[in-house]
Formats: sequence, structure tokens, C-alpha cells
Amino acid sequence: MSGQLDLVDETPVVQFVVPTQQDSLFWCIYIAKHGEQEYMQIARNYGVKELEIKKQVAEHIQTNSTQLKNVNVKITKIKIQEMLSELLTTQKETSLLCVYGLLCFYNINIILMDSTERFLLEFVCDTSAESPTYVLKKDSYGKYNINAQPYTVDQLSELRAKMISLENYLKPLKAISQYKLSELEDLAKKLGIYQEDKKYKKAEIYDELSAACQWR
Repeated sequence: MSGQLDLVDETPVVQFVVPTQQDSLFWCIYIAKHGEQEYMQIARNYGVKELEIKKQVAEHIQTNSTQLKNVNVKITKIKIQEMLSELLTTQKETSLLCVYGLLCFYNINIILMDSTERFLLEFVCDTSAESPTYVLKKDSYGKYNINAQPYTVDQLSELRAKMISLENYLKPLKAISQYKLSELEDLAKKLGIYQEDKKYKKAEIYDELSAACQWR
């Protein structure tokens, strides 16, 4: 498969790189760690290289499974086995669970932006340490592209301020007990689904938000 890239200009200084391979999420993470040039040098051997890397990641997880305790979502032993199974078999696309294995192997963080640019998902390889954070965008066709430069602290703060951070890839919101009604109302207003003439019950607005905030 060709290693040609499409470049999508977002601003005069920021360019998002679009891998041409079907598993765009995997190759975006590869580009984050190794850069565009190394990605391009793979030439036509992308399939072989992907299998090689996934085998290395699986071996790393098998001998360093405690590292997954430091990520920003709880990963059970059963989930680790699912991750290893995926890494050691041919898959069309990398799952969001498997992303954590790649990030622990590469020691980087990523943020995924949805195609509407309203929601973001944060994947942190170690909540107790500082690692570079890269931003990936998902387009309307489900493919990812990446800003090959890590974001600065200020850039990350700006991104989090203007978008809605989902709790994690398994559930979009925290438990209902973690919110005040006013916080849920503010979130609904930010999403544009709040009806001013309606008196909401907490459980009702929480359910509406949960449905609206599903990662797609």
C-alpha cells in the first residue's frame, strides 16, 4: 500500500497528517512516536511492520502488565487478555482498548477529537508522570489524522476549555452522584440540547446527556 500522505491544513501553522492505511488510528500513534519521515520510509511494508510492532507491544504488556494500572481508566485482567488477543491476531482496526497498550509501549498520551469537534477523549499512559500529548482528529468517515507535533500545556488547556471531555471510552459521563443539577444543565447548554422552558429532573437530564455524549 502506498505511503503517500494527504495534508489537511487546519491553521497556517498546524498541519494534520492523514495516514492512507485502513488502520489509521494505529498509524497515527506510530507517527506520534516516530515522526512522518520514519513512517514514510516503511514504503510498501506497512502490513509486516504493523504485525511486528503489535507483537512487540504484546510482549511488553505480558512482562509489564502492572504498567496498565497507571492509565486513566481501570483495565481488568480480562481486558488485558482481550488486548493481548487483539495484538496477536490480524485486525482491520485498532480498538480503543488496545490504544492503551500502544501508549504504554511508546510512553505517550493522545487526545481523540470527534468529527463534530465537540467531544474529546483523553488516553493517558501514566497519570503520575508527564509524557508528550498528541492530538488526533476523527473525520466523518471514521478515519483519524494527527498533528505530528505534541501539544503544549497552553494548547491543551485551550482545547479542553472549548470542547467537552468525555469521562473515558467506556462511558461518557461520571456517575450521576458526581454532578450537581446545575452542572448538568450547564453541560446541556454547552451541547445545545437544553430547553429553557423545561423543568428538568436530575436523572432525566443525565440520561439525555449520556445519550448525546456517546463516542461515535
